[in-house]
Amino acid sequence: MKRLVSAPAHRGAIFQEEADELALVLLQAKIDTLKIYLMIDPEEDRVVQARFFTYGGASWTAVAEAYCTLAEEKNTEEVFALPGVEVEQFLRSD
Repeated sequence: MKRLVSAPAHRGAIFQEEADELALVLLQAKIDTLKIYLMIDPEEDRVVQARFFTYGGASWTAVAEAYCTLAEEKNTEEVFALPGVEVEQFLRSD
């Protein structure tokens, strides 16, 4: 978990202009101090890129990094149904 918090690979925003340039769909979700950005290929129905931004400290950063890592390359149905147990297992894996 320390690695996820100290050097998150998915931290940052995705802007609509970026998605438009690539002909992708941008979805955003906000929970408390966490915002998730998903750039989706509408033809393949899969997440091409996932990013997050949070002011919530180390715990939120770790959870968001795990979620974004697991979300990339999955289809939208899989991402929206991603169980918390899978995120927790990912966090415990290293």
